[in-house]
Amino acid sequence: RHAPALAPAQAAGANGHEPAPAAADEALPPKTPAIDIQAILTVLGRRNRSSRREPQGHSLNLAGTDLEGADLSQAHLEKANLRDARLERANFTQASLDGADLRGAHLERANLMEASLQRAELGGAHLERANLMEARLERAYLMKAHLEDANLMDARLDGAYLILANLEGTNLQAAHLEGAKLMAAHLERSSLLDARLEKAELGGAHLEEAVLRGAELSGANLRRAHLEGANLTQAYLERAILMAAHLERASLCEANLEGAYLYEAHFDGADLREARLERATGLAVGQVKAAQNWDSARFDPEFRQMLDQDETSHETPVAGNRAGA
Repeated sequence: RHAPALAPAQAAGANGHEPAPAAADEALPPKTPAIDIQAILTVLGRRNRSSRREPQGHSLNLAGTDLEGADLSQAHLEKANLRDARLERANFTQASLDGADLRGAHLERANLMEASLQRAELGGAHLERANLMEARLERAYLMKAHLEDANLMDARLDGAYLILANLEGTNLQAAHLEGAKLMAAHLERSSLLDARLEKAELGGAHLEEAVLRGAELSGANLRRAHLEGANLTQAYLERAILMAAHLERASLCEANLEGAYLYEAHFDGADLREARLERATGLAVGQVKAAQNWDSARFDPEFRQMLDQDETSHETPVAGNRAGA
């Protein structure tokens, strides 16, 4: 009752105009809750969930509250209801939010460093420029979440649902995304340097200009993914599915594509310098020769012979030594 999030009509000024834009807010001092509200939050965050005072199955309900700038570091908020809450710039360092409901919540610029959000509901949440470094988000639900320019370095996102999520410009360096669902997600210009994406689902994902240098993508599904201009130098793509993937102008220098499924993949202008393509399936001579530096790449002997003999760019796809994916 004492910290309600204002409805859009109430948030507008007294004269009915919209609030000042975000750029203007940068010059203002960070907002924090009133002293009494912060004191209440501190007490709530210290709750002992094993205590008889909180019956099993009961959870804290802070849905629709305005807690912008609140200090909830190390707070115990497991399974708490924070749906549609205003939590911009809040401090959740090392907080426990496992199973919490944060759907539609505003966490722009919030500090969630080392926070635990395993199996949390974050569908449609706003986490633009949030700090999620080393956060635990295993199997978290982040469908259509906004994570533009967020810091997820060393974060754990194993099995997370990031379908249609917005991660443009996000730092995912060394992040764990094994088995994550990233279908049609937006990762343009994001940094996935040394990220772990084994068996991740990236069908139709947008990774234009993304940095995937040294990333582990073994067995990943990148069907029809957009990787135009991406940096995949020394990336591991063994047995990856790249059917109809867009790799125009991508750097695949020293990348490992052994056993990859490459039927109808687009290599126009891609750099294949010293790439490994042994046992790759679905390759065609014209497809490879549309790339740059293909002559230094490694192929099966039979396919290498075809490349050396045939100078045409129209060739029927040739299966590798193994069956297609």
